[in-house]
Amino acid sequence: MLCIFGKHKPYKMKRFALLMFCMAVGYSGFSQTDIKPDSGYITIHKDPRLDSLVEKHREINEITLNSMRKRQQGYRILVVNTNDRREANNIKTRFYREFPDIPAYLQFQTPFYKLKVGNYLTREDAENQLAAIRRIFGNSVYVVRDIVEVNPDKNLQDPY
Repeated sequence: MLCIFGKHKPYKMKRFALLMFCMAVGYSGFSQTDIKPDSGYITIHKDPRLDSLVEKHREINEITLNSMRKRQQGYRILVVNTNDRREANNIKTRFYREFPDIPAYLQFQTPFYKLKVGNYLTREDAENQLAAIRRIFGNSVYVVRDIVEVNPDKNLQDPY
């Protein structure tokens, strides 16, 4: 008898064939589908927890999509652009003391720290606030385009 495995003896070939047959039979025994040849339907058995996982995934996607809808193109006021982190943090603290109701965002874009403030949908809104900020922080403050956070409740105007 010719062996395809080189110098192995024929009984090892029989063992190998028997092992492969057992694996194939065992694998088909763990199948998740029952095929009924008479009915033409396939029955799939699945874990009921999969439905809850799919539902949670859908909810997470919805929350993520809604949070992305709350951002849009707008304007912010650039107060400082420096490569000194300590200076940027000190100016941010000073800004919050002077304007506690205006949100401030400290961003790092190599190698600079940029302090941008406000969430303005129009350039005119940003320029109205610009004069008050320039009185305290000097003329190096100016309006820049940025992605701003939109709070629908605050942006709606009460008709009454």
